[in-house]
Amino acid sequence: MKHADQYQPGSGPDGLVLRCMIHNPQHRRWVALGAMIVGLGIAGGAVGAHVMESCCGAASAERMAMASNFAIWNGLGLILMTMLDVERLFLWALFVGILVFSGLLAAKSISPQIVDSLGLGRLIPFGGGLLIVIWLLLALRFLRPPRDF
Repeated sequence: MKHADQYQPGSGPDGLVLRCMIHNPQHRRWVALGAMIVGLGIAGGAVGAHVMESCCGAASAERMAMASNFAIWNGLGLILMTMLDVERLFLWALFVGILVFSGLLAAKSISPQIVDSLGLGRLIPFGGGLLIVIWLLLALRFLRPPRDF
């Protein structure tokens, strides 16, 4: 067992996984996308906390806070799924769910009339449902026994 003063980043099996992930261009893009989503979620939360309530009302500020929280957590989830090397279908579905749920919820908090007039507000529950399904399918994927090749 290594002591803390003997630890070197990248040593051991976890470091190997991270090094392989860093050199894979697809993994790098998914991690970057997840990080951008987290950053946008934080920015949206700041706008919601400091601007939305005074200009658009409490309901808009609450919508923006919810959109931001979901974007942050699911953006981190996108990074985690990339690190777990799950199938790309999971990554794409999570990305679409984030975009539809958090993106449209944030848009509705800024301009509810435009979102509703285009009928996009009806898609928000679909995005939330997609997020739920993806996370449950990921749980099932890891609950089943691994296949030997």
